[in-house]
Amino acid sequence: MQNQLSYVINKADIYVEGIGFIGVGTYSAPELKFKKVEGNGAAGTYKRSYGAVEELEASVKLTVTNQTLYKAAAKANNAKIICTSALETGVDVKGRRDVIVGGIDIKENEVKNGEVLEVELSAYPIYWLKEVGGVIMVEIDKLKDIVKVDGKDLLEETRSVVGG
Repeated sequence: MQNQLSYVINKADIYVEGIGFIGVGTYSAPELKFKKVEGNGAAGTYKRSYGAVEELEASVKLTVTNQTLYKAAAKANNAKIICTSALETGVDVKGRRDVIVGGIDIKENEVKNGEVLEVELSAYPIYWLKEVGGVIMVEIDKLKDIVKVDGKDLLEETRSVVGG
């Protein structure tokens, strides 16, 4: 088995569609957690994933100098946030891009005279795309019942059964 190198994220550039670059910050991608069904077999109970995912939540923390984030929040469930970063192993560098579309909550820190405004966004994606080095790792579209992980559509069979 080949030893896998760990990646180091250098920085995260944050963009909002229709607004552009809003700053450099930290980004926490949604947790890819699958819903499970419990079953019983001869060997006892077991849990099995069937391709559906739990609620998605992402967060972004950044220092901003303007209030353009409220324009994104005004789009309700259609705010599109794009986070890009460079992943480095020491051997090579790959770009990572996450696109999340959904509603956002905005939390500002308490601002005192002479302090920098810090903003934390909580995003609740109905669409999430994670791409590393030009390869799509995750694509989830909750409205279209699409869950693709490493190129495999986990809900394709389910959609065909229910006529989607």
